[in-house]
Amino acid sequence: MSTPPPLNRLAVAGLIVSVSLYIVPLLVNAPVGLVLSILGLREANRRKAAGVAPTGWGLALAGIIVGAFGTLSAIIIVLVVVFVLPGLYQQLWQTAFFNG
Repeated sequence: MSTPPPLNRLAVAGLIVSVSLYIVPLLVNAPVGLVLSILGLREANRRKAAGVAPTGWGLALAGIIVGAFGTLSAIIIVLVVVFVLPGLYQQLWQTAFFNG
């Protein structure tokens, strides 16, 4: 009876942190999950090169995809808040109160 290969904890943590963006919407969840997932994928590839069963490769890949999408979404949200909303607010303020 053979023992199962060790769990790739970085891949699991990366996927969990990436997906947690949709549960607790902080802007740091996705980038942290992305980094953990990349490290998990590197660990899976290292295990494969050493001849050990590469566990966690699929989890790491899923974490990278979700983390990349979440990171891109967070960047877009920050850009909209910083550049678009102030101008829109100013335009609405002037139109509502100074419509001479």
